[in-house]
Amino acid sequence: MLAADTGCKAAFDGVQTLGIEVPVFYVGACASPNIVASVPAASTDGAYFNVEGPVSTTNPMPDFALYAGVLETYGDGLDPVGAATVSFRSFMNLWALLVAADGTVDADSITAALSAQVDTPSFMGHPYTCDREQFPGLPAMCSPQQIMVQMSDRQVTQIGDWIDVGAVYAAAR
Repeated sequence: MLAADTGCKAAFDGVQTLGIEVPVFYVGACASPNIVASVPAASTDGAYFNVEGPVSTTNPMPDFALYAGVLETYGDGLDPVGAATVSFRSFMNLWALLVAADGTVDADSITAALSAQVDTPSFMGHPYTCDREQFPGLPAMCSPQQIMVQMSDRQVTQIGDWIDVGAVYAAAR
């Protein structure tokens, strides 16, 4: 089901109403605890989701502490899991480029700095490369890698390592 945050509950409800009994794939934002709590547990058991970083309750990503602290201070109830993670990661990666900038900072210099990134460490994500070749047809996509998780009892478990979605798409063409 391709639905962003506000469409997730309706997607879960629709699958339940139709009696679909096979595991369904949803976008990662639908795994948000606030969204999952809004539907019966049976609606989410077995569901698959794509997420933007490794999932571990015993070994969280080092950057997560900063992210959690910012949400605690400024989040005003924002769920730490969901679409906000992508925006925050992008902002932190941009901040790192701006801090490293030497000279004029404008659209052209930022574009040039991004284009020079190859396997650059990403805040809470897969290292990124912005050579405009990561995902055919989407030149601004710098890190199309995702991780698959599956939900059981309202908890997600990582079921694999990074998947290069751009490479999978290119191979399927």
